[in-house]
Amino acid sequence: MLLKVKIMDVYKIIVMKKIILVLSLAFMALNASAWTRLGHAVVAKIAEDHLTPVAKAKLYEYLNGESIVRHASYADDFGVVNKDLKVDKTEFPEYLGSGGYPHVITVDENDELLDYWHELGGNARFFIERYMEELKHPETLKPEEIWWRIVYLTHVMGDFHCPVHIMWANLPLEQNCGLCKIYYRGEEKSWHYVWDRYMIEIPFPYSFSDIAWLIDTFTPEQIAEFTKGGICEWAKDSAIASKHVLDMKEGTRIEKGYLYYERRFVETQLCKGGYRLAKMFNEIFDPQD
Repeated sequence: MLLKVKIMDVYKIIVMKKIILVLSLAFMALNASAWTRLGHAVVAKIAEDHLTPVAKAKLYEYLNGESIVRHASYADDFGVVNKDLKVDKTEFPEYLGSGGYPHVITVDENDELLDYWHELGGNARFFIERYMEELKHPETLKPEEIWWRIVYLTHVMGDFHCPVHIMWANLPLEQNCGLCKIYYRGEEKSWHYVWDRYMIEIPFPYSFSDIAWLIDTFTPEQIAEFTKGGICEWAKDSAIASKHVLDMKEGTRIEKGYLYYERRFVETQLCKGGYRLAKMFNEIFDPQD
């Protein structure tokens, strides 16, 4: 009897370790790069092209004379470890979690942005709203804190316009964020990886500045419509537009043509991310009221 109990205890430990490993890998996947370095640079370039002169000058000042484009992927490269920044990662442990700063937003079944941390993927809303407010009072921040807040906002605005960086809290993990496995040109890939990598790199074989120039073609009226409201409205719009990506089934086989089929959607999402990032920085650094 004692031997059976010990065996069951060992079995439970093994199962728990497997569950923890799966959740950890899922979390890392959710917070992996969205749009690649190229896509983030495109979003930042479009944003920079729509900044007011005052906002643009202040951003260059706070980034030590460098463009937001240069640091658009910093949060992917160093946002988890963040060893070279004097930013206290332990200040908000309930929002940071084990994976560092979140790169996803979480919405409910009605596509409304939630205001709490989701245990499976996090929620960037807390940091977006907090950093936006803090940057309005730069005198209360250290130079490196201003730098990090600008860099993080630049990055995460690109992230949540990528459909596999949106999490629906009402859906199980395997239906979220492109975690199913598909076959791209006969090779097994995660659906998340396909969106993070191939959706820009293959249909857009150009430089970031060329892509920004090619796709930034929306009218002032359209841009005004895209940038109505704030983070909650933008997140809902992105969630609604991205829902079709959830329809991909495990084991589906796709070819290169699918990437071109989604090209216009990708272009629109990149532009929306850039326009909205510009509006955010304009309101922070060059308020008109």
